[in-house]
Amino acid sequence: MEKEPLFGIEREKIELLKQRWNDTLVEVAQKVYKTFDKELPQDVTAEKIPRLLEELTESRIRVKKDEANFLIISSSAGTGKTTIGEMLEELGINRLPRVTTREKRPNEREAEDYFFISREEFEKRRKKGDFLYHKETYGEGRAIAKDVFDKMLSSKKKFYAEGDALAYSEIKKQPEYKNIEYQSIFLLPPIFDALVERMTKRIEKEFKQKEKEPSENELLERLEKAIFYLQRSGDHFSTGTYDGFLVNDDLKRVGEKLKDYI
Repeated sequence: MEKEPLFGIEREKIELLKQRWNDTLVEVAQKVYKTFDKELPQDVTAEKIPRLLEELTESRIRVKKDEANFLIISSSAGTGKTTIGEMLEELGINRLPRVTTREKRPNEREAEDYFFISREEFEKRRKKGDFLYHKETYGEGRAIAKDVFDKMLSSKKKFYAEGDALAYSEIKKQPEYKNIEYQSIFLLPPIFDALVERMTKRIEKEFKQKEKEPSENELLERLEKAIFYLQRSGDHFSTGTYDGFLVNDDLKRVGEKLKDYI
């Protein structure tokens, strides 16, 4: 039986995005294989690529585990960063809370997940030079506060951070931080349909809290961004900004991988 359209979206639009996602996966895999002086098998299907990328790159993640100060988890929305973060915290790896201007969600913890501040305070702190890195994401300001980052580094205990690893590669260019080291992982959904399902549930939850109905653009725009971030992951791997990939499929399996990496 054919599923009902998501938020009124025509199935054809989802199928077109699925094809673009799969095409992008192939492009990313070709770049990653080239880094290892290998050729992507011609008969491989897009559904098999996420696990191939994980298997091919896991040694590059693992080799840094003794020298890395922290672990970076990067991905598009809906890929499971929050769940992975909870697993890391269960392993005793604390989170680096970033600064954001967006509203606090019901399940989030002030000063543990984020520091939630106003736009006015954000701009004030930015001008003072309190941030090591800052950017706009989905119309909201996000930043890495120098004092918080320095405190976690000085603890000598490994921690984890969410967000684009490019931010931390930029921080490493500053003389004060040239000797820091990190492991960086880009999360992948096992298949495109799983990404759509997770995003749909997340949107439904967000808009239920707002007591509003989501438009079709909510899902389409997030899927477009997911394809964009996937495409960038290949470039980031080639330049060494990302160390490798991890498929967020089975939680038990992923948990064992994380233990191995840290």
